[in-house]
This record gives sequence, structure tokens and C-alpha cells, in this order.
Amino acid sequence: MKASITVICPVYDAEKYIHRCIDSVIHQTFTGWNLVLIDDGSPDRCGDICDAYVEKDKRIRVIHQKNIGVSATRNRGLDEVHTEYFYFLDSDDYLPEYALQTLYTVAREEDADIVVGGHSRVEPDGYIHCDSDNWPDLKTTADIQLAILRNQIPNFSCAKLFKRKLWDGIRYPVGQVMEDLYTAPRVFYQAKKIAITKNSLYFYSHENKGSIMSNGGAKYIRLKYGQFLAWREHEAVARVFNPLYVEECARKALRAGIRAYMLNVGENELSHYEQGEIISFLQDHTATKGKQLVQFSRYLILHNSLWLKPLGKIQRIIVDRQQKRRAMRR
Repeated sequence: MKASITVICPVYDAEKYIHRCIDSVIHQTFTGWNLVLIDDGSPDRCGDICDAYVEKDKRIRVIHQKNIGVSATRNRGLDEVHTEYFYFLDSDDYLPEYALQTLYTVAREEDADIVVGGHSRVEPDGYIHCDSDNWPDLKTTADIQLAILRNQIPNFSCAKLFKRKLWDGIRYPVGQVMEDLYTAPRVFYQAKKIAITKNSLYFYSHENKGSIMSNGGAKYIRLKYGQFLAWREHEAVARVFNPLYVEECARKALRAGIRAYMLNVGENELSHYEQGEIISFLQDHTATKGKQLVQFSRYLILHNSLWLKPLGKIQRIIVDRQQKRRAMRR
């Protein structure tokens, strides 16, 4: 069967999970796929494991490269797609055997540019919970686009079947986190028809305790700065496609930017340029409303108050304690 779907899988530090991931693609009931494994300079045995799979299945190929990060690696993967559709899969996640068949069938039957599939979360204790059961009921393409814009359904790139042409001229922001939140609205508003199913077609692993979501400090500052960039991009998309939600997106960018800036004071994780991006946004959005604490923090930042350093230290202590409590509950 000629390949219709390219599965792009960035691989990094996932030796414990990579067999499960690749096997889940091999065992798909839909056979018209090819799998591009991109070994992003993984420090473990992932590269050798990927090479072994290439020897077993001609539909699999591997690219080895020096570590450049997930965004740049996904961009590399997009350049390797020569099929009508493609699909992102992370190397610690996996698929039920009917995932690609279900997505492809819906895409063909509904002539959809994007098919959004539901997903389940796999916790460290093995518990699996279907997150998509709680999604809102979305009937039209416009409903789905708005839900992505407002982040009412997950913006992450995995668990979605895309037509490759939608990504012409769109790439992930290199060197930043929250890259999915950044790119999703522009891609979705490129689509003429989007279909959605709440059925769980992707198993998203929360088993790796070393993920960025479970760390404070510099990684948390980066997380908030990435959210700021992403919501700033959402605001820009809203101005073009859905002006009623410009203010909502701007408020979210404002909160994330202030949080990143405050946490960074005394740490210098953000560059002068990145700090300047936040300050420029605050200056350009003085009319954007927010809670009293947000407005107070904005005032302190714009006036370079001496209170910034002690308040930033206090916030870092609070975040550190919150993350430790969260880790203990896992």
C-alpha cells in the first residue's frame, strides 16, 4: 500500500519508552504509513534502537543529528513529509492500533484538512484517564477553530492528522517551549474543513517525571515566557480571524509575560531582548484590563521598581514549593 501518512517522531532521551512507541505504529491496522524517526542527539541508546527498527521495516527511516531541540527537530520533520497527510508522535507516547485508520477514514469521508483525535493520559502508576471525554461539543469548523484559539481543546500538535499543505510557511519557534500553543491557531485557521472525534486515539505519557511541566526554576521561567509568546501569537491571529477574542488572548499573554518577568528578576534566565519583548507588550497594552495583582505587577515592571527583586524571589519560592508538592502527589 502506497504511503498516505507520514508519522514524524522526534526522539530524545526516551530509551525506556521508544520500543512501545515504534511498535504501536508498526501494529497499526492502517498500513499506508511511513515513519520518520529523528534522533535529536539522544544521550541514551535511542539512536541504536531506531537503527535496529530500520533493518526490520522498510517503511521506517531514521535521521541522526546533533541536539537542536524539539521545535527545530519538528521543523526538520516537516521538510521530510512527501505524503498528503502527516502526524506527530512523541517518542514516549504511543497509539492504539486503530488510530491512523480512524483518522484517515474521517479525513476522507469528510474531506477534512485536519482531524482532531481524542487522547488519554498515562500516569506514572499506570492509571489511564481519557481527557477528551470532557471536551466541549463542537459541531462546525468555526467552533473548533475558536476552541483552539481559546485553548478550550488542547493545542498540542500530537493526536491530530494534518494535510501537509496547511504548514506551508508555518514553522515552530526555535529555542522556545510551548511551541504547540504558538503554532496551532495559525495552522487551524488555514483549514477549510476540520473534523473532530473525542474517541481516545493517542496515549500521552505523564510517566516521565523529568518533563518540563514538573520542574520549577529556569524551566518554569521558560515555560511562562513560552506561554507569553504563544498567547501574543493567538492575539495576532484573533485580530485577523476573530476580533471578539483579541482582548481575551491579550489578557492571557499579559499574565504570562508578567509572571515570566517577575520570576526572572534576580535569575537572568531571560535575555535582555526577551525581557524587552515583555516590556514592549506591557507598554502597548496599558489599556488591557486584568486583576488587581496583574495591574500592580505591570506598574512595578514598567517603573523598574526596587520591589521587583524581593517579590520575584518570593514568587520563585512559592513556585518551587508548589512543584515539590505536585511531584509528591505523582
